[in-house]
Amino acid sequence: MNVLIADDDPVTRLLLHAYVKDWGHTPTMATDGLEAWELFQEESFPIVVTDWQMPRMDGMGLVSRIRGESPSPGYVYILVLTSRSDKQDIVEGIETGADDFVCKPFDRNELRARMRAGERILALEQELAEKNRHLEDANARILAANQRMTDDLEAAARIQRAFLPHCLPTCAEASFSWHFSPCDELAGDMLSVLRLDSRHVALYVADVCGHGVAAALLSVSLA
Repeated sequence: MNVLIADDDPVTRLLLHAYVKDWGHTPTMATDGLEAWELFQEESFPIVVTDWQMPRMDGMGLVSRIRGESPSPGYVYILVLTSRSDKQDIVEGIETGADDFVCKPFDRNELRARMRAGERILALEQELAEKNRHLEDANARILAANQRMTDDLEAAARIQRAFLPHCLPTCAEASFSWHFSPCDELAGDMLSVLRLDSRHVALYVADVCGHGVAAALLSVSLA
């Protein structure tokens, strides 16, 4: 995992570099917040370890940039190193977007424990993102299947309407009209008006028990 280290003290930078590398990560070093931000825009860093007080851009400036302008698609876990212990400073750091703090001079084991907490959070975030991708794929397949079924039902409805009377008989004694309005795409009903001979006109309405495809198929077969 790529880890971005931002600290203006060369000894601290080298120490953090050695620790992070020993823990199986790939460290990249920056001398201040501005250099760290430039590096952050060029490469993906899931974990950022930054000092609070630095020239040009301090740690809170870097945190604010990452939270507000980050090009990274995933979550970035930010660990801030600080000699400040005032509660108001910590509140300010959390509100800006820092995830955790380590007091300077820091202890190796404490730093490792806090980085492991970040690793767990990132692992959960990646797991959730993967599950969301699976859900999106499944949803896309369901939508495609629903669209196919909708298209099939609409095609069947057009076939069913083709069996309805198109040319009504004309005669002096009577006039004819009809209206066919199924509740769903397909109906279990069928009707027709047709001339049998010069003196007889037949009318029928078929009402099949049930609804949907099965009733529609039977009504079409009867027609």
